[in-house]
Amino acid sequence: MAQPARASKSPRELALRALEAQRTEDDRRLTTLTVPDPAPGCLPNGAEIFVVSGYINYRCVRLFMQEGNALLQRITTTRSWFYSPEESYVTEEWELPPTEFAAVWEAARLISQSTAVRKKPARPKDPDGKFVSDRRMVSMSSHEPTYYVRVWSASRLWWDHGFRGMSASDKVQDFEKVQTRAMTSLIETAFPEGTPGKPFALSAWGPFLAKQLEGSAVALQGLPQHLTAANTITIDCSLRLLGQMGYEPARPIIKAVAEDAEKSPSAAYWKESVLRECGYALRKIAIQERFDGEEVDRLIHSYGRRLNPDNDMVQWLRNQYFAKNPEAYFSILSRDLTAKNTPEVVLLESIKEVQDRYPSAGGPLLAGVLDHPSTEVSVHAAMALLKSSPDDAASLQALTRAASDPRATIPNDARSFSDFGREIALDYLSSRKNRIPPQYRWDSARIDQQLALPWEDGRMINRLISARVCLENKQFSDRDQITAYRKALAEPYTMGTAEACEELIKLDDRASADRIKEVLSALRAGCNKGFRWEEDRDARYPWIGKADLTTIEESLPKILH
Repeated sequence: MAQPARASKSPRELALRALEAQRTEDDRRLTTLTVPDPAPGCLPNGAEIFVVSGYINYRCVRLFMQEGNALLQRITTTRSWFYSPEESYVTEEWELPPTEFAAVWEAARLISQSTAVRKKPARPKDPDGKFVSDRRMVSMSSHEPTYYVRVWSASRLWWDHGFRGMSASDKVQDFEKVQTRAMTSLIETAFPEGTPGKPFALSAWGPFLAKQLEGSAVALQGLPQHLTAANTITIDCSLRLLGQMGYEPARPIIKAVAEDAEKSPSAAYWKESVLRECGYALRKIAIQERFDGEEVDRLIHSYGRRLNPDNDMVQWLRNQYFAKNPEAYFSILSRDLTAKNTPEVVLLESIKEVQDRYPSAGGPLLAGVLDHPSTEVSVHAAMALLKSSPDDAASLQALTRAASDPRATIPNDARSFSDFGREIALDYLSSRKNRIPPQYRWDSARIDQQLALPWEDGRMINRLISARVCLENKQFSDRDQITAYRKALAEPYTMGTAEACEELIKLDDRASADRIKEVLSALRAGCNKGFRWEEDRDARYPWIGKADLTTIEESLPKILH
């Protein structure tokens, strides 16, 4: 995001620069921007600014006065499944000169009162019968952040607005969104450059967030109130933080939000999101108020891990149990790793927990699952053991079995940017950085043997080719790549089948065009009709959706002509 310079301390100049940093050339050409003059007098009582911005990972900022001090506080939240190794909550605080606080607050107020008026009316109706002024030109990416800003004093609310995705009408950006972005940018300039903030207790925000959430609950009562990305960002971040800090006074407010969200005529996605976060927060508060080991153990095993947020909740439960009773927690991990009916996802979590928390005592437990029928379990256990014993033969054998077995297909929930078991095994065994005994090392000849098999998974073929290129430091010929990928077009179809189709199209393999059409037709007949693979588990091919297939099909004409 562009940021205005901090050189000027004039509120009007700060406001003007913040707005201009967000305006486009069309905005400047087609509209007249007016920023009012600052109000005379002192900073009003109760002057405060609250900003939330981000997508999944949020930054929450408060600028306020406390006992005569101007404070700038920021809480940064991260999720383990969104470009972060783990869920985290980081607090930072700076003390500002009161004059600088006053300038920033007044600049935000001036932005809220600014206008951008068209120099000429929007163009009339187009020949196709549509109004250009009503046509929304939305700028939205899959990770587009949401922005929310609230500016107020004891006597008046000056600004309360949130949005996701900038839009324009007849080339002019939505000015309300420009104002919100400008205020967000303005607050960013208030952080002292090069000065790290001091940590503060997360619980210090408890009363403030409870009040924010209570306001959301009141707003939801005014049905029909629709939940959207813009108005759920404050609910979401408030619930996360209140649950994390275990703020018990917020319990009735959270219940009220859940009740009102349940009655809201919103899309199911937003209702489920709010209700899920309400459930997490209530459980976290209850557990921190009174820890019950049996109940926490039950909860750890009750979540189906269908959604990414479930994983963070389960990890939080595990952290709580370990902190309260590490000996009893080790017993739970031992039970799960030795039981015959433990779900794969729990086994994978248990392997990581043993590796991270009990590296010396957990070796026998990890060795016990090296022969597990799940390739993912076997590989992750082997990798954990090899960290402390690089020459462990049983672990190297487990990796060799995984890398060699084409029947070990990609898990349904595997992401394109996440490695699955066979890829992890191949990378370890073929890397020159690792001290691999000759009988286990995958050199170019061993990779060629794997590529010569009658059938191999398309995604694994891609990884095998990449590994061979790294070892030989030369490219694989197009002909050899085509020969390898064609094998993946035979049944059984896996997630790698679609990848093989894409690669063959890129390689301009016209001889395979008819076969690719047959494969895509079969995949479409059995594809996932939902948005995520979990939503249509009964589909024959739940790991691929209609949109993914459409993307491949649209590129197919390249080799049909």
